[in-house]
This record gives sequence, C-alpha cells and structure tokens, in this order.
Amino acid sequence: MNAIVKKCLLAMLGAFSFVLLTQTTAYADTISLDTSSLQGSPSAPFQLAFVLIDASLTGDGNNTAVLSSFAFGGGSAGSVGSSGGGVTGDLISGITLIDSDPSGLNFITSAFTPGSTLSFNLAMTANPDSTLDPSANLTGDQLLFFILDNGGLPIHSTDKNTPDAFAIATVGPNGLTVQQFSVPVETSVPEPGTVLLLGTGLALGLFRRSRRSS
Repeated sequence: MNAIVKKCLLAMLGAFSFVLLTQTTAYADTISLDTSSLQGSPSAPFQLAFVLIDASLTGDGNNTAVLSSFAFGGGSAGSVGSSGGGVTGDLISGITLIDSDPSGLNFITSAFTPGSTLSFNLAMTANPDSTLDPSANLTGDQLLFFILDNGGLPIHSTDKNTPDAFAIATVGPNGLTVQQFSVPVETSVPEPGTVLLLGTGLALGLFRRSRRSS
C-alpha cells in the first residue's frame, strides 16, 4: 500500500475514533404509570409537570431530555399551563427540555385527563457537569416527573425518598439512572409541607418565576 495513502487512512481512522469517543451518550426508556385510581378523583383536574435541573445551577446546556409518544389509556392531553427555561413542545408533539436556564431550572406543566394508564418515551443525554453546585445536592443533571392536583400541588407517589415524583432520571458517574414509581391505590392531597420535599424542583422554579414577573 502506498505510504501516503496508508497515512491518510490511519489519520481518518483516528479522527473517526475520536468522534465516537466524544459523541454524546443518549439513554432511552419508557415511563409507564397506572393512573386508573385518578379517574373520577375529587383532586381533578390534573396537570403533568416535568422539571430538568442543572446540577451546576448555571444553565450550562450540556444535557437534553426529549419526551415523546405520550399515550393516555383512554384519557387525553390538555394545553400547556406554564413553562420556563429551555423547554419547547407539548404533550401532543412531544416535549424537549434543555438545562439552559441560569437558575438551573427548566420546567413545563400541562393539563391532562387521566385514563387507565399513562406512558411516554424518555430519551436523555448523560453528559457530566464540569462543576456541581453543592446546593443542588445532585451527582449530575436530573429530570423529575410530577402529577399536580387542582391546587397545583404534587400528588403522592410510592417513592419513599422523594414521595412526590413518579420518575427520576439522574446523571451520574456511570451514565443515567432512571427510577419509576407508582400511584398509591388510595391517593391523597399532600399537606403543604410536602412541597418542601421538592428541594430545588418544581415549587422553587414556579416561585422564582412568579417573583420575577411581579
């Protein structure tokens, strides 16, 4: 083989390998939830809420979460209620969240009518943050999924650590960890104090934005 051609091929192979090593690693999962206990609930109407928290609290924009193929098991999607940060889309076309807000929070809420089940696809990148803000108390960026009642408060899930979240996707040293939780058979409206369990999540994000607009 011609030495010049050989050198060119080796250079191309090296460049291709570098691209593979530096490509964003994306993870995909399906979130599925039994929502039959919410049908006919006095806590209706409900909203779905998604929050993407930037663990650096700088809005570095290094991770993206794409939510798609929403199915409601006989229920239906409603209109977007509120949003902030790097968020586009809706329950019909799909939702994209980018951790680009300087406050570290990116969120969207949307009305929905529960059916027997709720499911959607989650595709999220898992790029580690170069710096972590200790106040975020996270190993990396985190996506949380909530269901809000007619008072705008999150209903309980079966998660004992964050009892208001139905799905938590966390970026860590080994990639992305996705946890899913269920609706208890007997749902109840949370006491106001449980909202504090959201930490730097939804409640804080909505509060910050209401202060900015006032």
